[in-house]
Amino acid sequence: MPPLLAEFRQLYPGIEVELLASSDDLNLSRMEADIALRATARPPEHLVGRKLKVVPWYLYGVVGKHSTSDQCLTLEDFAGQQVIGPDRSLLRLAPMQWLEKNIHHFAVAARANTLIGMAELARAGLGLAFLPEDVAPGLQPIGQFERQFESPLWLLTHPDLRSNARVLACSRFLAERLSDT
Repeated sequence: MPPLLAEFRQLYPGIEVELLASSDDLNLSRMEADIALRATARPPEHLVGRKLKVVPWYLYGVVGKHSTSDQCLTLEDFAGQQVIGPDRSLLRLAPMQWLEKNIHHFAVAARANTLIGMAELARAGLGLAFLPEDVAPGLQPIGQFERQFESPLWLLTHPDLRSNARVLACSRFLAERLSDT
C-alpha cells in the first residue's frame, strides 16, 4: 500500500491519506475509516464496494534458504520445519484456522498477530509463514499444499460516503491499481 498511496498523493496532492493497518476490522458504519480493503468471502451487506481480485495463499520462506516444489505438498513434507504461527487474533481467517489445527506438524518458532508481522518474521529467517501472496514480497513460495486457500479482496465503504469526491477518487484509484481485471 505505501507505494500506491505515494502515487495517489502525487495525483491528488490535496487529499490527505491516513493508513491504518490492522488485523482488526475498523467499523465503517461508525466512520472509523472511509475505505477498507478486506479479505473476505462475504463482505458486510450494509457496505458498498467491489471485489478486486482473489489472492492465493502459499507457504513462504527466505529466498534461497528453502527448496521449492511445483508439486502438491502434504503436511508430512514439512514435518519439524520451523514455522511462524498465528496469534489468536488471526484465527478468524480460515487459512489460519487450518494452520493452527495442523501446527503440530511443524516446530513453532514464533507467533504474530498480523499477516504483515508473520511475513516480517519469515523475512528475518525465523521460519516459514503461511501467507496470502500480496503480503509476501521478497519471500519465496515453497509449494502449494494439497489443501488450497484463497482470499477474495474487497474494496468497501459506507453507502453515505460513496459519492464523496475524496473517497470516490481514492476508491477508483485503488480499484484500478489493485484489480485483476
